[in-house]
Amino acid sequence: MFSIGNNADPEKKGEPGAMASDRMPARRGRGMGAVKPGPAEVVQFAKHLRGLQERLQLTQEDLARQLHVSPSTLSRYMSGERVPDREFVCEIYRLLGEPADIKHPGGEFKSTLELLFAAKKRKEPLRHRIWMLELAEAGLKNEIDEAKAITAGLEKRIQEEVDARLAVETELNELRTTLVQRAVDQSRISELEEIQRLAEERIQELEDLLKEQRSLVVVLEEERKLVTSSLGYASREVFLNDLVRGDNRTDDDLKHHVLRKVNELFDEGHAEQADHLLESYSRGLDCGQFVDFLGSMFGQSRKRAGLRLLYKEAAIRTVRELVKIMRLLWAREQQHPFGNFGSEEIDFILDCVLSERDPEVVGRLLNALLESDSLNGESFMEKAVEAGGVDLFTEVYGSLSHSARDIYVKRLLRVDDVHSAALVIGWLFKQNPEAVHDAMHWALRPRSFEDSAKRIEFYRNLKEVGLPEDSAVRVLRSVDRPYV
Repeated sequence: MFSIGNNADPEKKGEPGAMASDRMPARRGRGMGAVKPGPAEVVQFAKHLRGLQERLQLTQEDLARQLHVSPSTLSRYMSGERVPDREFVCEIYRLLGEPADIKHPGGEFKSTLELLFAAKKRKEPLRHRIWMLELAEAGLKNEIDEAKAITAGLEKRIQEEVDARLAVETELNELRTTLVQRAVDQSRISELEEIQRLAEERIQELEDLLKEQRSLVVVLEEERKLVTSSLGYASREVFLNDLVRGDNRTDDDLKHHVLRKVNELFDEGHAEQADHLLESYSRGLDCGQFVDFLGSMFGQSRKRAGLRLLYKEAAIRTVRELVKIMRLLWAREQQHPFGNFGSEEIDFILDCVLSERDPEVVGRLLNALLESDSLNGESFMEKAVEAGGVDLFTEVYGSLSHSARDIYVKRLLRVDDVHSAALVIGWLFKQNPEAVHDAMHWALRPRSFEDSAKRIEFYRNLKEVGLPEDSAVRVLRSVDRPYV
């Protein structure tokens, strides 16, 4: 990735910063007009383009044909009336037979890009801002990829150290068992204990380093989200400016204009363009405006497109915004029981969050829904259990509140599947061996284990998931049955 600066000085000919086109003698090709007066950066770039044309020894018409643009467009570029895109400059350098890598530019091509960015900033500041944000986003992505690669390496090293420690512990246990029967080489035990201690120190160091690395990844991810958000809002501003073409429209006028344009695009078969317009428009709406806009779409028989838009918004909105949108949908349903939308769309949002968002967001949303008086949080927890089961529980456990954990465990264990119940209990036991027995007292239903065969199967499952003998017996006794 490169930084955009003003490294080239056209007044210092012959010095390293000067552009090659500024050192060439002026030679006009056929159809080349004068550079129009304007900002210095735009004029300087237009002159540089003329220098590149002279190096190609092509007329303006021939050059336009090879670049696949109209002669009038090329003339505007050469006169400084317009500033081209980056791809246009790359095509010229490909005709010159010189490297043109935008991500890693070098030599004269880098200087040309600096002139292009400077001209674009004066001529089209919004487009220049988008370019800069795209460069920043790409740079952050590279940093994140490198950080994730380092994280994966650390995780692998930790696993290797853990495996080595387990091997040492196995040998130690064997030696300690043999010590009861015969004399054991005490020096070997001391040596292994020292190795074990050093291994534990190395594991602790690596875990600390891994924790720092994961924190770095989180910070970089948040920074990338901010850049991506800024890029999205800048793109929306450009897009909507092009859409309204400078007219003084109110927000309501703009909403109706967007709906009309979307209907035209759908009717013409341009569904992707219509979805893009909807996504660009909704990105700048607050929760109330978005729900109102969604209702307008449903009212115009665009429910399928509205659900696609709702899915995209549910994948990027904050937990607070999602809860507010769900409350507004619930309120609309209470006011208009036979209206266009309501509880079905609320369930749709939850399905999207469960499938698209990370476990922390899922846990926070479930916490927020359980604390909401207007929304039935326990019904959403029931849906989460049905969708994710034990796997989702282990992922979101750390971000759930204490009350949310209790409700989730209750829902998980209110089934007759003894294998799933054993998985839950085994996982809880590894997190907190003492607390799991209290949880079993109210979570397990005795009637699920009235059959002695099922109790024996449950006991075997508890042993398979790693519960010690005494803990497995305590779990069975917690359901007040005499069999073991």
